[in-house]
Amino acid sequence: MIGCPFLYDKIQVFEANNVSYFENGRNFLVRFVGINSQPEKLSIISDTVNPLKGNNITFSNTVIQPYSTNIFYEPIPFEMLQTYE
Repeated sequence: MIGCPFLYDKIQVFEANNVSYFENGRNFLVRFVGINSQPEKLSIISDTVNPLKGNNITFSNTVIQPYSTNIFYEPIPFEMLQTYE
């Protein structure tokens, strides 16, 4: 959020704890909230001063829910509809 002022308060980062030991890997979920455009795919860049360390480091990223202009609304259950006769 610091490097991208237009993303301030629009990013939520969660740690997906599906790895038994942190030595085996870390999983993070990044959620964009309130952005009305297609964000670029994230990438992990190792720092030149403090590089990432480990054996056979691999990175992978996946878009779980792609951006769409189609707005989806949950349907209203029939029991909650009322009519005045």
